[in-house]
This record gives sequence, structure tokens and C-alpha cells, in this order.
Amino acid sequence: MKRSFIFMIAVVMALVAMTILAYAAKNELSHQDKSFLEDAAKGNMLEMQLGQLASTQSSNPDIQKMGKNLTKDHSAVNQQLGAIAQQNAATLPMELGYEQKHKVDSLAKKSGSDFDRTFLDDVLKAHKNSIDIYQKEANNGKDLALRSLASQTLPKLREHQSMAQQMQTAAKSTMPGEAGTSGMQPSGSSSGSGMGTSGMGTSRY
Repeated sequence: MKRSFIFMIAVVMALVAMTILAYAAKNELSHQDKSFLEDAAKGNMLEMQLGQLASTQSSNPDIQKMGKNLTKDHSAVNQQLGAIAQQNAATLPMELGYEQKHKVDSLAKKSGSDFDRTFLDDVLKAHKNSIDIYQKEANNGKDLALRSLASQTLPKLREHQSMAQQMQTAAKSTMPGEAGTSGMQPSGSSSGSGMGTSGMGTSRY
């Protein structure tokens, strides 16, 4: 009788252990998903910090508006990444990589039209990298929530990239040192519209 009782306890403990292991395996993110979480989070933090600098240090209204929207939009996506990470017992990085920190520090030392040109260049490079990262996750990710977030975010990333390209082209078409408000204004848009409601304000990203 005693042996039967001990055997039953052993069986129950084994079943519990198997259940725990199965649950852990189910919630274990793939290498691709883990890489995406880390790279996407760092990319969002970079865009947020670049945006914060633009909104406070640029004298160009369009650059300021773009900076504010980048900060808001990338913050929203990072919150979604954090929620998914928490569901999978994962954590997001809290700091930028060395090169990203250097990029932010370098931009912070600039001013005037030099700041605006560098900001747009940094934003274009960052978005090219982000689009590659999100596209890879959308194609190869294993976690359904991460794949869905990547797919839904890509159109807005491309919109950000397109807007920055338009502003950069407009700036380069002006004379050196004169890339002011009118120079940074995307063609076909009225003054002040920049990255406002029609461009980014109403988007979830």
C-alpha cells in the first residue's frame, strides 16, 4: 500500500514536470524571434532619441514635427514589443549599442542646417536597417504575434523613409547653407504639414 502511494506521487510529480517543460518549450522563442526583439527594440530606441533631439534642437518646423512623430511612433511599437516579450518570458534591451550611442552623441553636438542634414541621413540609414529587420521577421519569424507586428509595421517604416528622402532631396536642391524651412519642405505639401496628421499622427505606429 505504501509502495503504491509512493508510486502515485512519483507519477504525479513526473506529469507536473512534463507539463512545465512542455509549457516552457511552447513559450521558448526561436533564435530569429529573439534576434528580432533585440534588434527592433534597439532600433526603436535609436529613432526615439534621434527624434527627441530633432524636436528640441532643430530650428526647422518640419524637422521638429518629424522628430516628435518618430519619438511617439517608435515608442508605441516598443511598448507592443515589450508586451510580447513579457508573454514569452523574454526581456528587451535597455541600452543602445556602441555605434548607435555614438550616432546620437554625434548628432547632439551639431546645430543649424548641419544638424538637419545629419538627422535626415541618420533617419534614412536607421530606417533602411529597420525595414530589413522587420521584413526578415515577417518572412521567417516563428512567433505569430511578432510576425504580425513586423508585417503591420513595415508600411509605416517605408512611409517614414519616403518622407525623409523627400525632405533630404528638397534640402539638397537648395544652395549650401540655405536649407531652411522652405528647403526642407517635401514637394507637393503646404508649409507646416510636414509629418503631421496625414503623414503619421493617426497611425498606430
